Amino acid sequence: MIRQDRNNYIFPFFLLFVATFVILPQYVYVVGRINIVNASALLFLLLYIVIEAKIIKLKLVELIFPFWFYMAVYAIQFFVTVGVVKGLSFTLSYIIIPYLAVSLIDSEKRLQLTIDSLITGGFVLAIIGIVESATGSNFIQPLAASGSEFFHEVRYGLLRIMTTFGQPIAYGIFQVFIVTLITYKLTFAQNHRIFYRIAYIVSVANVFLTISRMPIMMLILTQGYFLLKKKGNRTILYVVLLLPIIFIVADILNIKVQFIDDLVTTIISIFTGSTAIGNSANSVVGVGNRFDLWFWVLSSMKGAWIFGHGLTAQFAYEVHAWQIKTSIENQYLQILYYNGIVGLVLLIISYISTVKYTIIQEQKYGCLENEKISFNSIMRVLLLVYYIIELGVQESDMTRLYVIIIALLISYNRINKDRYYREEYPSE
Repeated sequence: MIRQDRNNYIFPFFLLFVATFVILPQYVYVVGRINIVNASALLFLLLYIVIEAKIIKLKLVELIFPFWFYMAVYAIQFFVTVGVVKGLSFTLSYIIIPYLAVSLIDSEKRLQLTIDSLITGGFVLAIIGIVESATGSNFIQPLAASGSEFFHEVRYGLLRIMTTFGQPIAYGIFQVFIVTLITYKLTFAQNHRIFYRIAYIVSVANVFLTISRMPIMMLILTQGYFLLKKKGNRTILYVVLLLPIIFIVADILNIKVQFIDDLVTTIISIFTGSTAIGNSANSVVGVGNRFDLWFWVLSSMKGAWIFGHGLTAQFAYEVHAWQIKTSIENQYLQILYYNGIVGLVLLIISYISTVKYTIIQEQKYGCLENEKISFNSIMRVLLLVYYIIELGVQESDMTRLYVIIIALLISYNRINKDRYYREEYPSE
């Protein structure tokens, strides 16, 4: 039996693993400090080793090297400042797993099946989200370790859903990624279109049920772009057209839609720094405004500018004698505080390199035969918006899906490059 045949044996397990890896709750522990996410990753790695599946070797230009280098540096900091167990967990989930994914996804069929697995996982989670919203309770959180605390908030009479995630905003962004993958499939897929449309509608509903302004803005920006690129996609068109109709009818009937006011306020706050809602100066999102957060973090750096305070540090800024700010709702400031200028520069370089990679690969090799919009183009728009949105959120639970998306990008371009050379230079 050759090594490539063994990859065929493990690939069905890989599809199941991918679908669950990105949606499992990190707050549920199996034993000691090993949570269910790490346990599933370890189980898959052991299966990979037992079957002796193939691990490919890629050139640096094919790997988006800055991404892997940033992850490696972050892993080293985990080992140094947190401990061996956490260091190994990070390395396994965010370095080894995506590389194994690149090794396994070696054909267009496998690429599309992996995307379908992610969509299926997102769909299952979206159904759970609908149940959570309808019942007003989360039935997964009771499985968490004792002492775990969760965010609970009711807005506009609805519980902000988060399913297996730690925050509604992170879950909302996750579903925007799933919606984007569905959008990609709807541009060319001939089969299972009813499922894709249902999954699309349910995932979009989940984004709104998080009642988080950042994911909703991300959804509107990305889907608006895709509508311009492909006006014929009626499912997306109906959803986008339905929203303003609802708002107009609500206005005619004099139904107050406070959420729209909040959404507009949030858009304005990106440019002005203010996060006040409504006319009340005392009603704010979080503490202070976004510009204040920059000042608070920068003034807390002290002598830790180069390598940061380390991953075990606790950010705590005294806003008032009675109020301490302990969270950093900005991925870039978060990395700066814990990983210093070195970590922040590496993060930004990895982001720029990823976007540049999609541009260069598309210019060189075009797109796959059946594509109407290339995977590079769709992911580039999604990631650009995501990188901007991170000015107002932390990555947190999204890291797992993000590294799989990177693996998909690398696999897609490797497959597309092979197709290009077969067509341009056919063997005689």
